[in-house]
Amino acid sequence: MKSVRTFLKGLCLKVSPAYRSIRRLEARTEELYRQLDRRFDKLEDVFWYAHSAPDIPLSQTKRAFFQALPAAEGTLRDIQQGNCLLLRRFRHICEENNIPYWISFGTLLGAARHGGFIPWDDDVDVSLLREGFEKIREVLSRDEAFALRSYYDQEGRYYLYKMVPAGYDYPSFWIDITIWDSVDTKPLGKEEVWRRITRIREKTFREFGTIEKGFQTRYHSDPLSPDDGRKLQAAVDRNRNLLPEPRKPDCLYRSLDSVYLGGETLLELSEVFPLCRLTFEGEEYPAPCGYERYLTEVYRYLEFPPSFSPGHMAADQAEEKVARELDWIRSVDRPTGAGNENSV
Repeated sequence: MKSVRTFLKGLCLKVSPAYRSIRRLEARTEELYRQLDRRFDKLEDVFWYAHSAPDIPLSQTKRAFFQALPAAEGTLRDIQQGNCLLLRRFRHICEENNIPYWISFGTLLGAARHGGFIPWDDDVDVSLLREGFEKIREVLSRDEAFALRSYYDQEGRYYLYKMVPAGYDYPSFWIDITIWDSVDTKPLGKEEVWRRITRIREKTFREFGTIEKGFQTRYHSDPLSPDDGRKLQAAVDRNRNLLPEPRKPDCLYRSLDSVYLGGETLLELSEVFPLCRLTFEGEEYPAPCGYERYLTEVYRYLEFPPSFSPGHMAADQAEEKVARELDWIRSVDRPTGAGNENSV
């Protein structure tokens, strides 16, 4: 297939002047982007140099800079506080039911870099192994205050589960739950195993594109209807059966029924377990033992972030709505267990 594409591209270059012009323009645009990236990198280097001090490691200077950034205010801070209470309840459920979990993605980055929320972040991310997720699903099916709901974004073809307050159709607070499946890479090698996983992942998301055409409504921030959710989950379950069997697992990968954000990779079990502890908003939560390497490679987390603005719904939430929901979530914040003595 690759040779056919190469042949057709070469043919177009020969017979179509317009195609040649477009390709030259694309190549020039890509080169301009590369030049901009190099200039921004140089400017960032100058910034850190100007803020550095003799005999102080640069990494320490960077940490001090990020920790000195002002915290969120107003509605965004209210959303962070509500999500913090929701995370506390999630921790209580996991501890009570012996379910291993760890903070991940933006929440992990915030704990490592800021000791709490990234000042412009507005949600919480946690990760679970497959068996832990099934336990959480069972526990939340009996919970009157909080629920597990599946969500789907047709624009990005994202599919994931969230823990949300049960009484709200459009909640201001939620926890994104990422499910991790295990795999044994030793018989085939990591490269071949990842190639197979990637192929099945792409197949699954092509099926999502077909399934969504029959959806009852268009989804973005709305929870899936039960019928539409079952259709997506059925596709996930079918394709999970095609994945390599984890006889003696040594790696983890983001499950098919978790958000698809790109940057997918295999994580060695030894990079996650044994879990360590990080402080997030004044309380300790489990984190992967190899979080430093992961955050450096995936996020370059001690460099300037691509954006300093909320990436989800905070800017769209009405102040009165957020305040009412925050009062409600505080009223049900009554789990016994570690950390409950500290109010948010």
